[in-house]
Order: sequence, then structure tokens, then C-alpha cells
Amino acid sequence: MSASTSSRSYSKPQYTSENVKDAVAAYKSGSMTSVEATKTFKVPESTIRNHAQNSQLRTGVGRKAVYDNKKVHNNSIYETRKKRLCNFLNRWKNELKRMREKKLERARKIGFTEEIRVGWFNLLHDIMSKNDLLDKPRQIFNCDETGFSDQTKGRPA
Repeated sequence: MSASTSSRSYSKPQYTSENVKDAVAAYKSGSMTSVEATKTFKVPESTIRNHAQNSQLRTGVGRKAVYDNKKVHNNSIYETRKKRLCNFLNRWKNELKRMREKKLERARKIGFTEEIRVGWFNLLHDIMSKNDLLDKPRQIFNCDETGFSDQTKGRPA
């Protein structure tokens, strides 16, 4: 034996489940032999014979995957985003701090009605239409000299 280890390379089959079904049907009906079906449908002879003998076999190679691709993809995206957030927070740890959310004041909660909400969005739409900004989101900024805050009461910083 050689010192290097060889690994088996796996190539995906070049036939579809439809090819297998058609080849098995042709073989079972007697219109083709397994050799002829192999040449016509590009499915291995043993696969055709096995599927002809046992109709419960599924088309595919190997065991079913534990995770489907969507779960694996979602998990990898989550891990990537989590890592990026942690790196961002570490880079800016001297200027950013984590804070818990504060409950909305009762007066603000009671005062925020559907009429006020709709009125605010109507006013926003009118201002954006007047200034021709509806189709130019890159020209819209939301800040002032004191920074960003949604707290209306309290001591100034």
C-alpha cells in the first residue's frame, strides 16, 4: 500500500428520475432489454433491473439528507450575520453601548391613534411629492446635530 490515502471521488449520475421510470417501463414491457434501455436512457443496467424487480425503490443515490438545503442555507446565513454583528460591535466598542429598550410612555401610547399615524404619513407623502423625492431615496437623510433619538422627554445630553 502506498503512504498516501486515496479518496473515492463521487460524480452525480447523469440521468433523471424520468429516465429511470421510462427505462424500467420499457424493460418491464419487454420492448427493450436492460442493455438496450441502458444505451437509450443512459441509466445503468443494474439500476434498471433493480427497479424493475422492486418498484418501492426510490431514485437517487445514498441516504436522504439530514438537513435540506434550505435549513443549511438559513443556518449559515444566521451564523454569518451573527459573526458580522459581533465583529462590528467589537470594532466600535468604545463608541457604542448596548441598551435595553424602554417602555413607551403612557401618554405617548394613548396619544398615538390611527388618525395621527395616517396624518403623519399623508404629510410625509405631500412633502416628498412637493420636493420630488419619491423616486430618489438616496437623497433622503434623517438626522440632526444632536444625533438620533426617539426620546422626547428627559435631560439633554
